[in-house]
Amino acid sequence: MEDIINGKSLKQILEDHKHWLMKDVDGWEDMRASLRGADLSEADLRGATLCYADLRDTNLADANLSGASLFSAILSDANLFNVDFSDANLSDADFRGSFLFHADLHDANLFHTDFDDADLGCADLRGTNRRFADFSGSDFTNTYL
Repeated sequence: MEDIINGKSLKQILEDHKHWLMKDVDGWEDMRASLRGADLSEADLRGATLCYADLRDTNLADANLSGASLFSAILSDANLFNVDFSDANLSDADFRGSFLFHADLHDANLFHTDFDDADLGCADLRGTNRRFADFSGSDFTNTYL
């Protein structure tokens, strides 16, 4: 069974979002991915392109986003428990207030990413580019740096 969000399949949302990024089809202006509040737990989004996507309040627990591009995506207040973000581009993304407990971020690009008040307990941040990232008020209990 395929996930349906706001009347569209996840596959269609991702395809439409690529058109929004490329501005290459008629109607591209209304194709930006909005997955706000969606339940995408255990989703396989390896290598997905979700730059500038709205993922606020989304449940992505146990999802695989390894190698994904989430440049400037909004993931504030999201449930990102045990998410695999390894090798992902998360630069300029907004993770404020998100739950990233046990998330795998190794070798991810976190340049200028906002983790203000995020829970990064037991997360793996080894090999990440953390330059200019904001970790104000974040929980680093047992985090691998």
